[in-house]
Amino acid sequence: MKLVDRVTQEVFAISDLSGGEILPQRYQLLDDWIYTKTYILPAKAILASDSMGFLKIDGMTIHDASSDISHNVTEALIQISENYNTALSEDDNSLSLPSPLMPLRVFDENSGLNALEEMLGKVINKGYLHEICNKPRMDIRYDEELLPISRAKKLASSAHRHLSAHSECWQQRTLLGIQPKKIMSMVSEDEANLYENRVYARLLDKLYLFLSLREKELVELQKNIEDALNLKSAEGVYYKLSRFLYQLWGETFEDDDIACKALDKLEQTIENIREFSESIQGLRQHGLYRLIPRESKIPERIHITNILSHDQNYRHLVRLWNGFYGQSSRVFTPSETLERNIKVQDCYSHYCGLILLRALKELNFEILEKKQNYFALRRENRIVKLSLDDQLNWIIQDEAVKKEVLKFVPLATSHIKGNSEPATLHINGQVIIPCYISSDCILSNPIDIFEKNCTSPLVLSPLDFYGVEKIISILSYWLWKNILNYYAVPIEKMPDELISFIKSYPSFKVINSQQAQLVKPLSDAEYSRIDIFSKSKGAEATLEKITLQHKLIKELSCCPVCHRSAIFTPWDNYKFQAKCTNSDCGVEWKIIDNESKEKSFCVCLTNQNTNKFENNGRWRTSFRL
Repeated sequence: MKLVDRVTQEVFAISDLSGGEILPQRYQLLDDWIYTKTYILPAKAILASDSMGFLKIDGMTIHDASSDISHNVTEALIQISENYNTALSEDDNSLSLPSPLMPLRVFDENSGLNALEEMLGKVINKGYLHEICNKPRMDIRYDEELLPISRAKKLASSAHRHLSAHSECWQQRTLLGIQPKKIMSMVSEDEANLYENRVYARLLDKLYLFLSLREKELVELQKNIEDALNLKSAEGVYYKLSRFLYQLWGETFEDDDIACKALDKLEQTIENIREFSESIQGLRQHGLYRLIPRESKIPERIHITNILSHDQNYRHLVRLWNGFYGQSSRVFTPSETLERNIKVQDCYSHYCGLILLRALKELNFEILEKKQNYFALRRENRIVKLSLDDQLNWIIQDEAVKKEVLKFVPLATSHIKGNSEPATLHINGQVIIPCYISSDCILSNPIDIFEKNCTSPLVLSPLDFYGVEKIISILSYWLWKNILNYYAVPIEKMPDELISFIKSYPSFKVINSQQAQLVKPLSDAEYSRIDIFSKSKGAEATLEKITLQHKLIKELSCCPVCHRSAIFTPWDNYKFQAKCTNSDCGVEWKIIDNESKEKSFCVCLTNQNTNKFENNGRWRTSFRL
């Protein structure tokens, strides 16, 4: 059996990976995998984790390095994917895309106490669990023990046989018989390790873990709302970036009042959960729980005994136990977990596609053509194509410069801490960017992933307000860099007549009798006259070069933020400066160089005082050429 790495496209036999550690989401099956007799994963499916810590494939063990995604993010991805597919089913190319942030339904469904938690609160408040802890049901166990005669209370059935066989236990021997010094006796002890008490102990363990996870998820939602409410008045954040992020959040909550009510509800629920957790932890630290061996296990379906049925305290254990396993969204078998994680991987691919589409629309691209998993988008003369391949990777191709394509590889898991793999790989003309749901490594600026020594990955998650803005920066970098390197490239082997003709055009800079540079945009009328003249002189080959340069420099003369026209000023040595004519924008962009003549491209605003991406977003960026 073989697998293919979705990132590097390397093919591995299972024997090559046996005993090693992998992220299952990185791999696509090339053959059918018989997971169980009733569940077969077909070829071309994406591998996923079953949360067991290892995968058994063809009798070989592969260690699973992936980590579980939080319940909130999982539910968000599924709901966003459903909304995304609904939007794609519409015929309209304008495509009303859903929000990539946490859906309102996730807050509604998870911010209050669920049925199990309400039941647990009542049971704790009534003191049923504390009664079991302090006054548990006990059994009496009798053990045989050799004791001095003064301490013996009840003789064991084997006392006479033992005494006759062990003369060392005799005090003395008389004509009437033997006077014992020690004798085998029955000693009684209270036995706490009853089945019902084992149910109690294991239930406390399950509830404590459940409450710990639940608190973590609630705090996650609480922080999400608090961060959103702080966006509007965030210090140091450029007002247009703040407004964009706040509007994106507004697609989830219509106004602050609704968000504040949700936050209040979350805070109350977190307080209740913490109280429950403290009570459970207190019960685990003393009393009955300490008398039950840790290794004692209880199956999922418990046996209902008379005590569990009729005891006024113990009968509540059954309700809580069934309530815990009734949380169908929380408890899965390994095969169900595998199937669900495969679905989540599919949803995460849709999620990344949604963010890419929203970013392209923010960059003023309009959908020209839409098919299943394929989009052609246009911005004036610039066309990009976005498609989903059979490995659930998104591929972007720029029709203006077809030299390389951008590939996003969605991996529905967390980035492994200590992974030294570059954030971006260059393979066979493709720039490959793995996307993760979370990471401990912080990426200060999204375009840093193009640096060779960068190992901090791209993170896209419904919890991240900057997801769309990150992709806008990455796509802007890629789209600009594709054409910036072609700015003012000399047009060679130009006919003498054409050289003489263009000398009167300020957009051209003539180098010699056969070479010239197009250094600023041509007007439509100027380009039309050059087109007519070139064709009349049979210089179609040169006209093709001029046309390409004309399209590229026209793109360079449009604002990278609002895409309005600019005041374009060419400089010597392949440099220029441009300023947006839109008074509400005011962005400047230029090619500059340093003392070492190393060129770089900058986008900035005159009133910006910081270079941080989180403060400026797309409105300030720079990179080397």
